Amino acid sequence: MTSLEWLLLLVPTAIYLFYRWSVATFDYFEKRGVPFVKPVPLLGGMWNFLSGKMHMVDAGSLGYEMFPDSRFSGFFAFRKPGYLIHDPELVKQITIKDFDHFADHTNVVPIEADPVIGRALFFTEGTRWKHGRSGLSPAFTGSKMRNMFALLSNYTDGAMGRLVDDARRDGGLELEMRDLFQKLGNDVTTSLSFGVEIDSVHNPNNEFMRRGKELIATDGIQGLKFLMLTVLPKSFFRILKIRIFPKEATDFYVDVISKTIKQREEHNIVRPDFIHLLVQGRKNELKMEQADDQLKSAGFSTVEEHLQSSTENSQYSDLDITAAAASFFFGGLETTTTVICFALYEMSQNPNVKQKLQAEIDQVKEQLSTTDSKLSYEVLQNMKYLDMVVSETLRRWAPLGLTNRACTKPYTIEDNNGTKVTIQVGDLIQIPIQSIHRDYRFYPDPYKFDPERFSEENKANINRNAFLPFGSGPRNCIGSRLALMQTKCFLYYTLANFELELCPKTDVPIKLNKRSVSLDTLKKWKPSKVPLNDLFRAMQVALEAGMDEPRTQLNGSIVLLDMDGLSLTQILQFTPRFAAMAVEWVQECTAMRLKAIHIVNNSYLFNMLFTIFKPFLSDKLRKRIIFHNKDWRSLTSHVDPACLRPRYGGTLDAPDFEGNLVGELLVMYMKDFELANSYGYTKKESS
Repeated sequence: MTSLEWLLLLVPTAIYLFYRWSVATFDYFEKRGVPFVKPVPLLGGMWNFLSGKMHMVDAGSLGYEMFPDSRFSGFFAFRKPGYLIHDPELVKQITIKDFDHFADHTNVVPIEADPVIGRALFFTEGTRWKHGRSGLSPAFTGSKMRNMFALLSNYTDGAMGRLVDDARRDGGLELEMRDLFQKLGNDVTTSLSFGVEIDSVHNPNNEFMRRGKELIATDGIQGLKFLMLTVLPKSFFRILKIRIFPKEATDFYVDVISKTIKQREEHNIVRPDFIHLLVQGRKNELKMEQADDQLKSAGFSTVEEHLQSSTENSQYSDLDITAAAASFFFGGLETTTTVICFALYEMSQNPNVKQKLQAEIDQVKEQLSTTDSKLSYEVLQNMKYLDMVVSETLRRWAPLGLTNRACTKPYTIEDNNGTKVTIQVGDLIQIPIQSIHRDYRFYPDPYKFDPERFSEENKANINRNAFLPFGSGPRNCIGSRLALMQTKCFLYYTLANFELELCPKTDVPIKLNKRSVSLDTLKKWKPSKVPLNDLFRAMQVALEAGMDEPRTQLNGSIVLLDMDGLSLTQILQFTPRFAAMAVEWVQECTAMRLKAIHIVNNSYLFNMLFTIFKPFLSDKLRKRIIFHNKDWRSLTSHVDPACLRPRYGGTLDAPDFEGNLVGELLVMYMKDFELANSYGYTKKESS
């Protein structure tokens, strides 16, 4: 055989063998009678996330939506099988009652690979985790939070005072909430974790802010490393010494911690922050206190501590203390920022909620003023409606949409139909917190923001196993009390100092801007569930709703088609007959001036699709179709950036919205649709 003949033989054989290897595990759940999300070769269920079709939480929770009557379902993280747990009672069994079978997280970082993060509590396993958790638990009790509250309160009060001065000088402030509270959160977390005072609002380029952003980044290479932690063996990271966080960032924090500890010991400085508590732990002086019994609850969302504090000498090194402080920073900054922003977001849409909370805050302010007192930890915890608002925010917008466990001992579970399966050591377990929080079976009208769910009268009706904002069991979030304290403190001082209003750049999320409607149709469309004709009808009624606006009737419209997510399966649904019908409807039957169609993210797959439509386009319409792919400069030369979202190179700050809200909006136009249908569509016959 010639070299070419060998090549023609070997290449297809290699491709075939690689394909067989990539799908070799995909019969795992079928053999066991477990419903599962159909995987993509090699990538498994990760394709939806890696391709940008879905958010990681949505992609990881697919089985919950697809198999609502099952207690669990299967998924594949690349080639590795895992179980998605649907039933809250089964979640309780796995995370609490039978915790010894699921004692670890899946994302463990070897110390040999990353000496700092490998010591952080969230990334440790086994005995190291148990000793670390029991040793650190006394640092997060109610009495320790009370001791630290003065630092938090004084900083927040001062920061808000400086913002008030800015507002008086400038006649008001227009601020992006996420940016503001990320800076405030960075400052207070730096103060509590590292003992350093900074002002990121007025000095946003400080070293702690820059390094903090590096720590909380979950995109790009760093995000990919986190993903790989779930599916690759620890030896992969250990042998290759792959760090999760940049060495420069962790070295910076090690240096800060070492210098701070040295300075405090040399000058006998005592400051009630985490460094002080961790140094106490190193000296075996960190203990539970009697006052902790009276300060056990920080609100409805408080999680229970399941491990006893350690009586052993912890022997914390500077690296251990740095790892603990950095993990508080990493775990707390983004969580509290997200919860605060969503709480304010919901109050902007629910004025009655805002008024009730404002009334409670004003009452507390008046009481403190009368007694010439400052806000205390106890007073904050006694603000019932504030706790209700925070609890409902954590339910509606869970900061941790998914959590995981790794099986450490074989464990048998049973589905509702009697199917029993044994989870093996090393198997992945995922708990879809966001899906459980938005399940109508546990929360009536789950997409409604309703703090009254957590009132004294109603909270007894809540299934505590279906409320998991900080996880469940011994591996729940150790910093939940700190996160709740910080969130409530920020909300209190924000509403105590400012009257919040929606600025002109902000759209009320429940009402769509009819001139800028963004639907991720291709990313969500599954032809097996929604036929092409039904999808087209949905687009028709959405367009008819847009035509109802007078300015659209006068000025016409510009259409932006984002082809991101277009798949071969979707393309195969299109036929020349459908293309002819759709183009005819656009060209002849639409009672609106179509000024231009701008197409972005068009790949070679789109070229195949466009070939089907091209023969039916008139010259007039063809000239109005402009292709940009990912060239946002080209797009913004045709379309005002103020009308485009940032992802397209624009400045439009329009929120994403739940799909059910689209349906609610279209229902408002039912009478208009009926009227349009009574007339039908007509076109001029060609002579």
